[in-house]
Amino acid sequence: MLMTALALAAITGSPEYTLTGVARSRPAGGFIGASVTSQFDDSDWSIGGYANYFYYWVDAGVKLDWKYMDGFLYFENWVGFEPGLFVYSGETEKREFAYRGTARSRLTVNYRPSWFWLYSRSTIEGRLRSFVENDIFRDAILRHELSLEQATATLFLLHKSEDESSLWTYGEFTFVTELSNGVLDLRPSGGLLYENILPGLTLVLDIYYGLRPGIMEGLGALIFVWWTL
Repeated sequence: MLMTALALAAITGSPEYTLTGVARSRPAGGFIGASVTSQFDDSDWSIGGYANYFYYWVDAGVKLDWKYMDGFLYFENWVGFEPGLFVYSGETEKREFAYRGTARSRLTVNYRPSWFWLYSRSTIEGRLRSFVENDIFRDAILRHELSLEQATATLFLLHKSEDESSLWTYGEFTFVTELSNGVLDLRPSGGLLYENILPGLTLVLDIYYGLRPGIMEGLGALIFVWWTL
């Protein structure tokens, strides 16, 4: 399935490559990833494949996107497979091989009239597991998973250069809930977004405070980098 999507991306037009990387402090984690997509002729749709490497597992699959008005509305869909070493329910550190199937849909709204930017991200995600997992990164016991994330941010332009690079400051609130576990994440955050440091390269520096009691509670920091080629 992944190879079919990559082949379609190669033959439908000029492919777009994206490299991403995330590191966070609470709970400690992150990933590096890559995707390739290509737009269908005379269409707002594109198709491709993706692969993300986390500390203990890989998430790889196919991706189908729809972009309207140069990203004012951006609808993304992923279907993937996640093999890796996971912590089973009843354990706290021991990891064993298992796999998860995942499907995710996300609608992003970007309203950018000039000196401010209104951003909204709504994501619904489902997972099927071959086991019952103690997800130590989210402090939850999960088998079949259905979650909803809503993130809303307001950004203000600090500086814009003639080479199209721009520096923004922002405040954001993120809420994640799961059908069987309730609230998984609840955090206000703020920071800086530096867009087009180099052509296509964007860096985000984020400081957040986790409000959900447990491993995710407290002050943390996140660095997010993506590069579109």
